[in-house]
Amino acid sequence: MDLDSGAALARERGVTKGTITKHSGSWNLWLEFLGRVEHRGSPFLDELGPTAQLRLCGAFMHARRRGDLGPATRARQVTAGSARETLDNVATAFVENNRASPILDSRGKVHQHIRRQTSGYKRDDPPKQHQKAMPPIVFRYRLRMAKHARARARAHLLGGAVFFAMRSCEYTFVGKRDRKTRAIEVRDITFMLGNRIIPQTDPRLHLADSVSINFGDQKSEIRNEEVTQYNNDD
Repeated sequence: MDLDSGAALARERGVTKGTITKHSGSWNLWLEFLGRVEHRGSPFLDELGPTAQLRLCGAFMHARRRGDLGPATRARQVTAGSARETLDNVATAFVENNRASPILDSRGKVHQHIRRQTSGYKRDDPPKQHQKAMPPIVFRYRLRMAKHARARARAHLLGGAVFFAMRSCEYTFVGKRDRKTRAIEVRDITFMLGNRIIPQTDPRLHLADSVSINFGDQKSEIRNEEVTQYNNDD
């Protein structure tokens, strides 16, 4: 029994609170959908065969796609990715409750009907609007215009983040939600001069040959990845 409890605890720790919230929201949409189509049986469709389960799942994804589910004030068409993610979350709930996934075929792959439905949505989705990256001159200007200590610290932080091509969640606070990726800390940064580590209190830090950052836990499940950048006299 202790082994079973330990396994359950490990599974809980394997997902963040944000993921749990998403899955819970998807399940609530599923229950709403079943109510709208007047399904009176089990929410896990125990009384239906695979074909009927698949048809209901396809109809649910389409209802999600059209924005039929959830608060009426938010009724709008969602992207193919969002519609599919909601269905995938529901299928995960089936598996977590000891049922077979209703969207897999006999080979254990996502059923062709679901794949084709998703592809059809993608063809109708508008093109993605990619944000343009700010040029390096913006960060140089911020460094040059920083007048007081806090402003200089922020400017140097941004410059370092750009130098290491960091994501925002890796160098700054992005919200109170539980996240797998944590912001780097001072202890994660190592300065090297030759083959020697320079203490972070050393006034010669600017002469370091290289700087390494240990990124700790990340969403990609990679832990303690260390990235090194070398002094380019900039």
